[in-house]
Amino acid sequence: AVVSTQSTGNARSLQSAGDNVWKIGLLGDAVATAKSPILAIAVTETWFRPHTMDAAVKVEGFKLIRADCISCIGGGCALYIHAALTVSDQLVFSDKNNSLVAEFVSQIKIVYATIYRSPTASSLRDFRALIGELQLFIEKYSGESIPDIFLTGDFNLPLFKWVDGASVPIDH
Repeated sequence: AVVSTQSTGNARSLQSAGDNVWKIGLLGDAVATAKSPILAIAVTETWFRPHTMDAAVKVEGFKLIRADCISCIGGGCALYIHAALTVSDQLVFSDKNNSLVAEFVSQIKIVYATIYRSPTASSLRDFRALIGELQLFIEKYSGESIPDIFLTGDFNLPLFKWVDGASVPIDH
């Protein structure tokens, strides 16, 4: 078994922390000073736009895959995978309310995935489509055994009423 460390967070914009300080630099500093090696970083609410260059949001020693929210303010998600790992396959999914990025790392047989769902999404139909895409992606690598799965995200499920640790669908 591989011992690895993952990090996850909701950035509410990796681009700027005010006073022209890019949060991406703060993320890079945190990775560089971590006590254990970090293999994957999952980030929601990156607020990246299609014109945001990968080089501007690079974390030294990591490869980036991202799904930008094109039609909303905020949103989006990204995965930073350590450069020493070989990404065998990746999935990027984005619609008006949802973003998903997933990567399969065959050398350690793990799927890393992160999801962002807008809190203003009014239907679960699009979210179900996203989950279906992720399920198909994972099933491609299930062969003899299901890979480890590191799934994180900002799911914003306002159509559910959370009661005693269980979800109860609300009629919509």
